[in-house]
Amino acid sequence: MKKILIALLIIICGALGAGVFWVYSTSDRTGPEIRFAEDKNEVYTLGTPKSELLEGVSAIDAKDGDVSDTLNVESIFARNEEQVVVIYVAKDNSNNVSKAEFDMKTTGPTTGVVQEVVSDEEEEEENNTDGQPEEEVSEGGEEAVENAPSEETPQEEVELSPKEAAEARERAKLDSLAPGFPRFALTTYYIEIPRGTALDRLSFVRDIDDDMDNENELYRRIQVDGDVDIYTPGSYELVYYVVDNDGNMSNRATLTIVVQ
Repeated sequence: MKKILIALLIIICGALGAGVFWVYSTSDRTGPEIRFAEDKNEVYTLGTPKSELLEGVSAIDAKDGDVSDTLNVESIFARNEEQVVVIYVAKDNSNNVSKAEFDMKTTGPTTGVVQEVVSDEEEEEENNTDGQPEEEVSEGGEEAVENAPSEETPQEEVELSPKEAAEARERAKLDSLAPGFPRFALTTYYIEIPRGTALDRLSFVRDIDDDMDNENELYRRIQVDGDVDIYTPGSYELVYYVVDNDGNMSNRATLTIVVQ
C-alpha cells in the first residue's frame, strides 16, 4: 500500500511539473518590436512635442499584433553637441515591455542638456495661452510702456563636464522611469582609464531596486551590451539593464569609458 501511495505521489508531482513547464513554455514573454519608418523625421528641435516624436513609430507584437497605442517617449538625452537620443517604450497585452533608441540630429548645441518631453496636454495648454488677448495698455500710453521694467537677460547656460553631463543624462532616465520598473544605478557613468587597464564590468554596479524582486535575484540577471578595447585609445559605451519577473525592463544605464 505504501509503495502505491509513493507511486501516486510521484505521478502527481510529475504531472504538476509538466503542467508548470507547459504554462511557462507557452506563455508570452517577448515584448513588441518597435519599428521606425524610413521617412521618419531625424531632426530634433528643442521643445518638440511628444505627438511629433511618435510620428513614424510603430510597435508590433508577434502575438497581439499592432500595439502602437501603447507607445510612449520615455526620455530624451544628449549624446553629443549635435545629436540627441530619444528612448521609446511600448508593451503588449502580457505587460512585456520593450525599449528602443532613435538618434536624431539637433538644430543647436546640446552638450549636457536633458530635454523633458512635452505632453500633448501641455502643448494644447500652451497653444490656448498664445491665443489669449494681450492686456490693455494702461493710461499714460507710450510713457507707461517705456517705464515698464525690462525683461531679465537670460543667464548663459553653464557648460557641463563630460562626467557631469553623463550623470545628468542618467538622472533623467531614472526620473522618467515608470513606477514598478527596476531602477539601475552605477557607481559612475564616465571614466577615463590608461591604455591596457583591466576592467571588471560588474564592479561599476552600485545597486538595483525593484518593488517585487530582491537585489540578489536581479543581480544574476544583469545584461551588459557593448565592448571596450582596452588596448586601443578611444571612447566606448557599456549599457547595463535588467528585466524583472514581471517582464519590466529597467533604465538602460550607460557607462562611457575613455581609453587614453
